Amino acid sequence: MLFLLMFYIGLVPILFALSIIPLFGRSQLTFALVSFLILTAIWQWDVADLYSYSVLQRPTALILFRLFRFGTIFLIPSLFFVASTATNLVPKGNRPNWWKFCYNKVVIGGIALWSAFVYTIGWTRAGITLLRTVNFGRYILLFPIYGPLAWTFYAQVVAFGIFTVLCFRVTRRIQDGITRKFLIQFLISAALMFSVGLFNIYPSIFVFSSGLTCIIFSSTIFIAYSRFVSERYRSANQSLQEQSEFLHKVIDVSPNYLSVMNSKGLFTIVNRAFARFYGLPSDSIIGRSLEEVEELRNRGIRSHMEQGTTVEQTPETVPTVQRNLINAVGQTRTVTTVEIPVNFHHASQTLRVSTDITDRIEYEERIKRHAYYDSLTGLPNRMSFNQSIDNIIHSFDKYSTNFAVLFLDMDRFKNVNDTLGHNIGDEVLCEIGKRLSKVIDNLHGVVARWGGDEFTLIIPFEDTDRLLMAVQGLISDLEQVISLTNIELFITPSIGISLYPEHGNNVNSLLQAADIAMYRAKKYGIKYQIYSHLMTKATLGLELEMDLRRALEGDEFELYFQPKIDTNSRRIVGTEALIRWLHPRKGVISPNDFIPIAEETGMILKIGDWVIQQACRQNKIWMDEGLLNVPISVNISPLQLWFGDIVKSIKEVLTQTGLPPDYLELEVTEGIAVQNEIQAIERLGALRELGIRIAVDDFGKGYSSLNSLRLFPADSLKVDKAFIDQLSIPNSEKNNQITKHIISLAHAIGLRVIAEGVESEEQFHCLKAFNCDEVQGYLFSRPIPEKEFRKLVPLQAT
Repeated sequence: MLFLLMFYIGLVPILFALSIIPLFGRSQLTFALVSFLILTAIWQWDVADLYSYSVLQRPTALILFRLFRFGTIFLIPSLFFVASTATNLVPKGNRPNWWKFCYNKVVIGGIALWSAFVYTIGWTRAGITLLRTVNFGRYILLFPIYGPLAWTFYAQVVAFGIFTVLCFRVTRRIQDGITRKFLIQFLISAALMFSVGLFNIYPSIFVFSSGLTCIIFSSTIFIAYSRFVSERYRSANQSLQEQSEFLHKVIDVSPNYLSVMNSKGLFTIVNRAFARFYGLPSDSIIGRSLEEVEELRNRGIRSHMEQGTTVEQTPETVPTVQRNLINAVGQTRTVTTVEIPVNFHHASQTLRVSTDITDRIEYEERIKRHAYYDSLTGLPNRMSFNQSIDNIIHSFDKYSTNFAVLFLDMDRFKNVNDTLGHNIGDEVLCEIGKRLSKVIDNLHGVVARWGGDEFTLIIPFEDTDRLLMAVQGLISDLEQVISLTNIELFITPSIGISLYPEHGNNVNSLLQAADIAMYRAKKYGIKYQIYSHLMTKATLGLELEMDLRRALEGDEFELYFQPKIDTNSRRIVGTEALIRWLHPRKGVISPNDFIPIAEETGMILKIGDWVIQQACRQNKIWMDEGLLNVPISVNISPLQLWFGDIVKSIKEVLTQTGLPPDYLELEVTEGIAVQNEIQAIERLGALRELGIRIAVDDFGKGYSSLNSLRLFPADSLKVDKAFIDQLSIPNSEKNNQITKHIISLAHAIGLRVIAEGVESEEQFHCLKAFNCDEVQGYLFSRPIPEKEFRKLVPLQAT
């Protein structure tokens, strides 16, 4: 009976081991605890074997005793494995440095090998010699007789004590209080179990130690386990309660209007935002229906109207209702509400999540406006304009309305920005946008800012004549003076026109056609141009660029010369060299056509050097022949000042040709100084130090900066032709005074004044009266080739 009792007691740790697995989960700590309990059970069976005198033969009992000694011996490495595994529950920052040298796989493996060695010794007579009988009352028990290597078993006992201490040191650093408490109880019970079991070495108390050892351990573990489970449940309930309170707080601070309704349509939960929306306390809403809540709210606001209701379907097919509601302070807010059924075991409820999307709608409207409208002028932008054309094209068959696309560019607008600043330029663009909007509203069309100083328009029309009348009226409005603070400006447009469907059946083709026509109008100085299939800006431009590259090598350039006349003596006091392109197929090509291409491609640098070289050489020839002894003027491009070493190259030209420096004059626009003032002034100053004259060309054309003129190292100033043209117009006293004061201002700062574009005697006499120093224009001579210029010189001399 004692044998079976002890054997069954050994099953208790195994039952606890099986219950620990689902409690802790599949982890290293679970494996360590389970292995310790199983080894405890085997140890108990080893003890039970000593009660088997009346059941088993002594040799059989000896074999089983040696076999079950496995549990006793391997409890030691198992306990150390529990300690090593428990270290993983301690935060890294709370682990002493010596732990990594103690709790590792190498040490565990070494202890396991030592225990295996001790276990193996038990199978020899040097370890366990035999089992002898001991009389205990009416029972006969067995007791082991150990051999000379019995000290290895005692060493295991000492190791158990050491490892128990180490395990305690690790356990007390575990942060989880419930786990820490359970492991401490486990260690205490294990230590007591092992200590009581040591009394097995004394036959007189053998029966008590053998029976009490496993019972004490099992009872203690049972109590610890029960407390562990109860505390876990208590902790879980507390955690659930805390989470519930936390969720209620999260719901309360949510800006969305959250509420829960039961199956009877009564509110069971509402958050603070929902209560605030209706202007009621949360307690007064709980237990009421929506109608009752609105009735309470309406006592404060007499009218409540749902000003539009729409129902959407979310991707999860949950119906979303969008409504316009009036809140407690009378504001109209757009709210979306999602109703989600929630089924509990005892009842079903509905979670209603309402979101105020008023701000989102306003934000989306701002984003849409930013995406489809120009921020400066408020006009539709190119994206909006493209959509407008698409919409008109798609509805063309339905309404059969002809329409034109206009591409509008403001002439010389870059000069406004360069001379007056971008702020003034922005004001001008806004004014142009207002004028275009006013005209387009009357024509029932569309206007958009394409970018920069470019605008695009859609104008519906019945016939071409009426379209052109509308375009001319638009041009007339744009050419009216623009009055800003202390500034009056005149802006002229260049307009390209394409017709649907004649010039294209989609957005890109219509805009491309209008763009080509606009460049054509700008090129020839006309106000507007209707696209023709014969026009191809890209083709013409590419062809001209290719021909231009061959022109230098083919000697296709020639200099024309125009004299400068002294206003008092009417004699030639200077000449201007102007380049002409003698194209083998197209004849003479104006600089206005090829100079922009030369500047875009960088070929202007070579062309400019060629002009300076030829002008200096020709002037030296005239001087040597005694024909003419006056300075020669050459226009230079801004690129020649900004790139390369113009000072060095001109110095070399003067050396090669032998022309004195003061017989060469370089004409530059004042825009050069505005765009890159420091570099321009520095290089022009260096040229002037060589003795070369500097003239400011086209003054007044770019709304000149007087500040840059003050700093400009110039010798003379050329008044733009636009001012000279106004001199012959009746009742233009205002313009006459401007021209007169420009001349006076130039004289005041030590500059000679040349008026260009003089075409009539009336203009000449006005300029003479204003004390203009020199004049230049068709009144005296057009730009002519060198041979004709030779014939002109004697006539002018006389």
